[in-house]
Amino acid sequence: MASAFSPGSVGNVGVGFDILGHAIAGIGDIAHVRRIDEPVVRIAAIRGTVTDLPLQPERNTAGMALISLRQVAGVPFGFELSLEKGIPLGSGLGGSAASCVAALVAANALLDAPLAPEALYPCALAGEVVASGGIHVHHVPDLLKIYGPDAFFLFGGGTHGHPDGSRAGAAANRAAVEGVLAGKTLEQIARTSPELRKSMELWSGIKFEVTQ
Repeated sequence: MASAFSPGSVGNVGVGFDILGHAIAGIGDIAHVRRIDEPVVRIAAIRGTVTDLPLQPERNTAGMALISLRQVAGVPFGFELSLEKGIPLGSGLGGSAASCVAALVAANALLDAPLAPEALYPCALAGEVVASGGIHVHHVPDLLKIYGPDAFFLFGGGTHGHPDGSRAGAAANRAAVEGVLAGKTLEQIARTSPELRKSMELWSGIKFEVTQ
């Protein structure tokens, strides 16, 4: 088992939105992660100041981050996660990000060949999509049906959370938009777009209705 602490943070300091930020001493989240033989991510418990968060990994920021890590690292085993929440919900102190980072750092320490810290960024962004409600490739058909081709879509973490990085995420989004506009389904487009195929696999567990 490995454990990691991630401090609370303030992400809006002086210039723009989430451009400058700083960590806060004292308050934070702790993640305890252990390897399991089953090739899945499982959340065993959430304790502390917040306990009513989803235990389904696809609906939990830390859980989704570990799902992404498994895909990026290509490991045959899974992870079981327990969270100790020290950051209150809705406090503006980066509780979702802290859970993501703590879980990733702990799980990364359990890999036979741990990844470099910068390689964990896309995995953290994949987790943040759960909290932010960011759109991803699975939403493209509904978005184009509702808004048409003359629209501007902000994918955010749906781009940067791609297992192969932001450039691959952008390629996946573009392939999805152009293909759907050409009358194809996502499944048809993915046959010739490996970037889209990976995005579809990653975001398959995150679904919510896109309505007018």
